[in-house]
Amino acid sequence: MSWFVLYFIVLVITISFHSYFSANALDVFETFRKTFLAINLVASTLLIFIFYGFFVNASIRERAKANRLLLNVLSAEIEDTQKESDKTIAEHHESVSVLFADVVELIPLFVDHEPTEVVDWLN
Repeated sequence: MSWFVLYFIVLVITISFHSYFSANALDVFETFRKTFLAINLVASTLLIFIFYGFFVNASIRERAKANRLLLNVLSAEIEDTQKESDKTIAEHHESVSVLFADVVELIPLFVDHEPTEVVDWLN
């Protein structure tokens, strides 16, 4: 949204100073000057919206890719719950323990340890 506002600010500045620049410019036909002003406005508008569309589509693709990767690790039920809120998901079962954790710099620390050693350390 901020890029859209910035676009309109640049557009207003361009239109506001148009008369100043045209008054100090070389003599050209009025039709020629207006044609180039229109080309400038249309080309810059088109360029802005093309780039805006590109980056929005790239963002959508990356979000879909992240969601697919998340589904590879978590079940769909847990993924939906995790997307809806930031609360901790914890279930207790007598015979099994499953831990999904994302702790910064943890992987290099435990790369050579057995899973039971990691769980013992986290406890």
